Amino acid sequence: MGANIKNYIIDASAVLAVLLSDEATSKESQKLLQIIVTPENNFYAPKLLEFEVCNGLKSAFLSKRITQESLEKILDNFNRIPIILFDIDRNKVVKLAINKNISFYDASYLYLARTKSYQLLTLDKRIKKLL
Repeated sequence: MGANIKNYIIDASAVLAVLLSDEATSKESQKLLQIIVTPENNFYAPKLLEFEVCNGLKSAFLSKRITQESLEKILDNFNRIPIILFDIDRNKVVKLAINKNISFYDASYLYLARTKSYQLLTLDKRIKKLL
């Protein structure tokens, strides 16, 4: 039974693609949804994931992509995704961000994926190239 367990690092682009209905129609988003709803899968992220996802939802609300009612439902759905949040080594992440010329945010996910040796779920093509 344990052989079916898969561990993933998940970033905000992947979470938002699943949560926001206007993004959830792509094939990639549907694939992510299947991974997320599989109970054997474990999800991990740096603590900044909560801030990035909630900021993305705030932006979607302010740009009228979602209503207040749907925002509340989306937040409930986000809270149901069992994501374990980790602290990261800021010194190492800053060095990685500088070395790869990426944001600290993106470097945080990349760092966690590398240190845990877990697949990174992201829609960010630039980060995918660095894996």
